[in-house]
Amino acid sequence: MSPLLRANLRGARLIVHLCTGLLLVAAVTINKRLSREKLTRWWNARMLTILHVRVRVVGEPAAGPRLIVCNHISW
Repeated sequence: MSPLLRANLRGARLIVHLCTGLLLVAAVTINKRLSREKLTRWWNARMLTILHVRVRVVGEPAAGPRLIVCNHISW
């Protein structure tokens, strides 16, 4: 498969996935019994797969309240 075709297919999958996310938001808003956390986890995992991003987890999450700070400056 050519790189251009592969990139186009990935872009199409990304657009379909983003539209699916919008539908999921509407569904969770309408039906409060749907598990927002499970759907969010599923949606995020699929997004990372589409973008070919691997997540590496090291250690255990901190117990109790926590603050995450990202160091980013946009000029």
